[in-house]
Amino acid sequence: YKNKIPGLETIDDVLFRALHPKHKERPSVMEILDVINTFLSTGGKKKVQAIELHSNGKKFTIIKDVEITRDICKSNFGNHEQIYTHQFKIFKDNSGDWFVQGLTVPSTAKAKDGTVLTFYPTIYGGKDITNKPTKLEDNTQLVIGDTQFTVVMK
Repeated sequence: YKNKIPGLETIDDVLFRALHPKHKERPSVMEILDVINTFLSTGGKKKVQAIELHSNGKKFTIIKDVEITRDICKSNFGNHEQIYTHQFKIFKDNSGDWFVQGLTVPSTAKAKDGTVLTFYPTIYGGKDITNKPTKLEDNTQLVIGDTQFTVVMK
């Protein structure tokens, strides 16, 4: 059975090396156990260490729980007009899976100069995820009004 963990041997590879006629070419018992334990603990999948948000030709890397704010969008992407002060959060659960949850946003607010700003809920997979933790998948879209983010798992 092939585990698809980049940078690690597959179970097939390590077991095949165990059959090598030259003793020095064979993996140690610990090497075999490491590959098998990694496979079993991850269900054959590499745990995602980081999330990248791509938008407006730029990216923002997330390695720990973060709340995506208007300021983050302004400084990293430039497209922030429809993003509220606190728009959504991205977080990792105890098993290492990443989630997104939209935060409650008003539909409009006035800027200091009196301009009326329009805000939108966070949409993921075509659904409003306000106050609904939703598991992130690779190469999916988060949409806030006309602003789109592509989620890339690293």
